[in-house]
Amino acid sequence: KSAVDALSRASANIVSMVASDSCTLEPGASSAAILVTAQISPSSRRTAVSASLYLFLCYFASSLVYSPYQSLLLHRACHDYGLDEQHCIEGNPAYDQAQKKAASVDSLYKLWVGLGQLSTCAFLGNAGDAWGRRISLLMPLVGGILSGLLLVSVPATLQTEVMLPLSGVVSLLGGQFVCNHAVFAALADATQGATSEERSQIFSVVEGMLWAGLLVGPYVGGVLAATIGDTNAILLSVAVGVCNLLITTGAFKETLSVGRRSPLRWRRANPVTSISLFLETRTTILLAIITLAGSTAMTTGTAVVPFYAERWAGAGPEEVGLLISASLGASCVGLIVIMPWLVRCLSMTRIMVLSNLNTVVCWLVMSICIAQWEIIAILACQLCSGLFFPIVRTGMGNVFGQRRYGEALAAVGTLEQISALLTPIGLSLYRATEDVSLDMAGGRFIVHGVAFMYISGVALLGLCAAALVPGIPCAAD
Repeated sequence: KSAVDALSRASANIVSMVASDSCTLEPGASSAAILVTAQISPSSRRTAVSASLYLFLCYFASSLVYSPYQSLLLHRACHDYGLDEQHCIEGNPAYDQAQKKAASVDSLYKLWVGLGQLSTCAFLGNAGDAWGRRISLLMPLVGGILSGLLLVSVPATLQTEVMLPLSGVVSLLGGQFVCNHAVFAALADATQGATSEERSQIFSVVEGMLWAGLLVGPYVGGVLAATIGDTNAILLSVAVGVCNLLITTGAFKETLSVGRRSPLRWRRANPVTSISLFLETRTTILLAIITLAGSTAMTTGTAVVPFYAERWAGAGPEEVGLLISASLGASCVGLIVIMPWLVRCLSMTRIMVLSNLNTVVCWLVMSICIAQWEIIAILACQLCSGLFFPIVRTGMGNVFGQRRYGEALAAVGTLEQISALLTPIGLSLYRATEDVSLDMAGGRFIVHGVAFMYISGVALLGLCAAALVPGIPCAAD
C-alpha cells in the first residue's frame, strides 16, 4: 500500500509538471500537415512518404505470418504424433505433446533468428554510413523473403536439423530493427534542416506506419490461413516482401551523398561497441535506459496479455485478436495523431515522462483487471506508451551528427533487439505465477497478474530516467 501511495504521489507531481508547460499549438494544425509545415524540401517529403510505405509493408509482411507460422508448426508437430489436421485439436491425448514440441521449435527458431539479427544490426548501420542507406534498407527485405521461403520449403522432418541453422544464417541479413534504423537514418539525412521538434514530429508519423502494419497484418494473416492454408499465407507474405523490395529499389532514392560518407568502422560494427555509444553523455545513458525499459515493457506486456486474457477473462481467439488490435491501434493513433500535437504543446523531455508514466500506470492497473472490457479499456488507454521512440531516435541522431546517423540509430536498434530477446523472462514469470493472487490494500484490490507488476516495474525505470533527462540536444552539426 505504501508503494502504491508513493507511486500515486509521484504520478500527481509528474502530471502537474507536465501540465505546467504552456501550449503553443497553432490553430487548425493537424498531424496531416506535419510533412507540409516542417521546414524540409519536397524531395525530403518524398523520402518521408517512401519511408512510411517501406515500414508499413515491412511490418505488414512480417506480422502477416504470425498466425500461419504458429499453425504450421503445430500441424507439423501433430503429424509427428500421428494426428491429422482434423484431429489436431484439444481433447486428443497427443495434442498436448504436439503443442509442447511446437513451442520448443518456436523458441529455438526465435533464439537463432534473434541472435543472428543482433550480431549484424550494428554492422548494417555502419555499412549504411559507409556505402549508402539503400544497402541497409534492402538487406533485411531479402532476409525476410528468404526466411519465408525456408519456412515453407524445408520438410517438416528437417526443420530442426536444416531449417533452424539456415534461418540463423539468413537472419544475418537483418530483421525488423534493421529496417527501423535504416529508415530513420535516411529520414535524418532528409531532415537536416529541420529543428529537433520538427524531426521528432516526422519520425513519429513515419513510426506510426510501423504500428499500422502490425495492426493490420495479424488479422489478415489469420483470415488467409483459414481460407487458403498456412503455406499459401506465408507465400503471400513473401510476395508482399518482394513488392516492397521492388518499390524500395525503384522509388526510395539514396539520401546519403558521397561527400558525407564515412569509412566503415569494422571495430565498431558489433553489438557491444554499438551499445557503448550510449556512454557518450549523461543524456545518452538516460536515453538507453528509456529505450531498453520502455521497449521491454511494451513487447513483454503484449506477449503476456493473450495468455492472461484466456486464463482470467475466458477470452477466445477472436477476443484475443481484439485485445491485441486495441493495443497496437492505440500506439498507432498516439504516434500519428497525438505526438505531432504534443510536440507543439510540451517539451520533448516531458513527452518522454508522459509516455513512460502512461506505460507504468496502465500495466499496473492491468494486474487487477479480469473482465474483457477492462483489459480492452486499459490497452486502448496506452496512447502515449510509444511516444518515446521518435524522441530517442532524434536525440541519438543529434548527438552523433550527420556522418554517424546510421551507427547511432543502429545502437537504438540493437537495444530494441535485446529487449525482444528479454521477452521470455516476462513469459516465464507469468507461467510461474499464473495461479497466484495477491491481496493489496486490505483486500480492496486483488492482483491476478503478478507479471504485469514486473512489467510496470521495468517501465518505472524508464520513467525515472525520463524525469532526469535535462533536454534533447540540438544537432551536433
